[in-house]
Amino acid sequence: MEKEHFEETGGEQEKANQAEQAGSSCMEKGDHDSALQYFNEALTMYEKSGQKEDVANILGKIGAVYMAKGEKDTAIKYFQEAAAIFKETGHKLAEARCLNNIGLTCIEKLDPAKALNHFMDALAIFRELGCREDEAHQLGNIGSTYRDMGDKNNALKYYRESLAIFKEVGHKTGIANELSNVGYILAVKGDPHNALRYFKEALPMFKELGAAAQAEMTQKNIDILLQKTM
Repeated sequence: MEKEHFEETGGEQEKANQAEQAGSSCMEKGDHDSALQYFNEALTMYEKSGQKEDVANILGKIGAVYMAKGEKDTAIKYFQEAAAIFKETGHKLAEARCLNNIGLTCIEKLDPAKALNHFMDALAIFRELGCREDEAHQLGNIGSTYRDMGDKNNALKYYRESLAIFKEVGHKTGIANELSNVGYILAVKGDPHNALRYFKEALPMFKELGAAAQAEMTQKNIDILLQKTM
């Protein structure tokens, strides 16, 4: 009898994993409705098995689907449920990433103040865990949120902190993006000479990375600033 129970449980777990994989495949193809169907099937099976981490993971994936569909409030609901379970089970890194997703969704809802709260909560966890790259990305998100709120001084502060960590860990895309962000803030603060320095440092990095759109925009910013400093 006990053996039969384990075989049945293993079968349900395998079915849940297959449904989750099918949902992820549909998500990659942009078939959001089918992705939701598969993810919800997996969620039901994971809930029956009592595997809280699997439940939280699938809740986060469902949130991502709703985010892609533009249903932001529903996305936040699922991200919050996932974050709560990760917090309960002590999976701090996953909790922080859910908090970040909530913040990003709040940005989409044009609610930067609420986004900032979630970004700050996530930042504290990344720092506690020593996840430097995640910390750098989070600092960048916070800088962009302050920029959207019109707080140029705090935007500059967090962009510079993000830049320093990306340089420390050797994350070239992060370095280039934050150089550009710092340059932008310095430009709007009326410091074209220093802004130029950052943009000129970012430009060859974008070219090296094959980021054509970013390189083109950076070159335009350089051209505009050069005219101002002539």
